[in-house]
Amino acid sequence: MDNDGVALMQPRFQFNALIARTIQTIQHSSSPILFIFDGLDEFESTIASYQSIMRLFIHNLASLSPNVRVFVTSRPEPYIGGLLMATPATNLKVYNLDDHKEDQQADIATYLLQRLTVIPEELGICLECDHGTGWFSKDELGRLAFRAGQSFVYASTAIRLIADPVARDPRAQLSMLLDAPSHPSSELDQLYLLVLERAFPQGTDDTTLARLRSISASIGLSYIPGDKSLEVHAGIVGLSLIDVQKCLVHLQSVISLRLGIATYHHRSFFNFLIDPTGRVDPRFLIDKEHYEVTFARRCVEILETFWSPVLDEASVSRPDFESLYDWESGDEVTSHACENWILFIFQVNPGNESLLALVMAFLGSNAFVGWLFTSWNSGVSVMKDLVLVCLWNCSLKGPILAAIRRYPHVWEACQRDTWFFYFDSDVGMDGDMSESFIQDVNDSTPWAKKCRLAKGACELCHELRENQLSLARW
Repeated sequence: MDNDGVALMQPRFQFNALIARTIQTIQHSSSPILFIFDGLDEFESTIASYQSIMRLFIHNLASLSPNVRVFVTSRPEPYIGGLLMATPATNLKVYNLDDHKEDQQADIATYLLQRLTVIPEELGICLECDHGTGWFSKDELGRLAFRAGQSFVYASTAIRLIADPVARDPRAQLSMLLDAPSHPSSELDQLYLLVLERAFPQGTDDTTLARLRSISASIGLSYIPGDKSLEVHAGIVGLSLIDVQKCLVHLQSVISLRLGIATYHHRSFFNFLIDPTGRVDPRFLIDKEHYEVTFARRCVEILETFWSPVLDEASVSRPDFESLYDWESGDEVTSHACENWILFIFQVNPGNESLLALVMAFLGSNAFVGWLFTSWNSGVSVMKDLVLVCLWNCSLKGPILAAIRRYPHVWEACQRDTWFFYFDSDVGMDGDMSESFIQDVNDSTPWAKKCRLAKGACELCHELRENQLSLARW
């Protein structure tokens, strides 16, 4: 199944692409079919989008075959729970873990006991067992379980902090954690602050804190699925690999560095860092919009730096241009820039004149042609990506056409792309659909949602064309 870009579609298109079409192909099976959607509350969008997704589930439950079940997990957010509780019991069963607190807390206590017990062995150290439970007391276990409450995220983060491979002192780490101020309403926030403040105490210089923010933003703001290496993040933020490693080495309880790949153990830590409501110390607060602009600019600069020295006007004009270079010679950082520059741009307000000027200059450069062929050789639908550029700022449609018309062989290659129809003024979206689309992406809509809506609209337009339906002028 080809679901390229499905993560950026509207919820209803996501549902059709991933769920409805799948059900259609297997609905006659007599075997039980279970769809699992874990962590619905972690979906990064507006409350309206959450509710839209829940309505899709609820609306489609009644039409599912008897052998099909949908299992959804989520924290009990009011905007999700309200819709669930309002749904007829015949279509939906709600299991609230808050009604089973004792069972959940017992599970967490069991998890903590088992994990604490093996920490010395994992670290390759010996600790005297002064207590019946091992190197830690029953009281310490109880206090830690109390702080964790019903949160496995807290429990697993606490275990990683206690088993820190740099500190290598579980007793000191456990004591530090239990002696920290307790806030029952925000224990996880307090744990995240403790991790940050231990790694970067008061008095840490501004340069180091700026590096922390930029690296954390790079890890959290990658819009292409797949984990990125430390080398990629170093290249995007303009630091050496050693500087990145030094910055993250004391944050391994919240950021995994396994096999040289940097990922958040749980997305809630990044959400904590970008929350402007005062949850996080201003020293660690990430300005998401600032870094989206910064990384968009950096990606374009990387592409220009990579291609400009090797692509001159004569070589780009040659019909056999594509065969002149090893298109896979770029490193991981260049590949990341190729994949992400348009998606970073799409998150930014199209009124950002400095970024618009940078994109205009890039479209007129030979580096842009290099990006086209690099992407094609990687199996990417380039014109589909360029549709996003136009939907970000419609004034770029002309410069894009001018850029690819400069070279007949480039123009011919672009026309073979199935998404080139967008640039043909004789085709477009049905009038009613276009009006609805424009209403959906008005100026009050967050830019991240615009990206999903735009991609969904393009997907719909492509689907109509594939079915040879009549399309009015867009």
